[in-house]
Amino acid sequence: ICKNMYLEPWGITTFKELVLAVKKYKHLNNFERPIKQLGNLTPVEFENRLKQIPLEIRINKTLHDFDKK
Repeated sequence: ICKNMYLEPWGITTFKELVLAVKKYKHLNNFERPIKQLGNLTPVEFENRLKQIPLEIRINKTLHDFDKK
C-alpha cells in the first residue's frame, strides 16, 4: 500500500512515472526505511532475522481467526 501523500511531492504526471515511483517507494520502504516497531530494522532485515530463529522456538501468535465464530 502506498498512500498518495507520499507520492505527491515527487510531481508525478504520467502513468509511467507513477509505475517507476511506486517501485522506488517499495524499495525505500522495504530495504532502507527502519521501522521503530521492528526494533529500528527495515522490514527485510527483520524478516531475515526472524528466519534465523528455528520454527519450534518462534513465538506463534494469532492476530485474528476468521474461522472462529
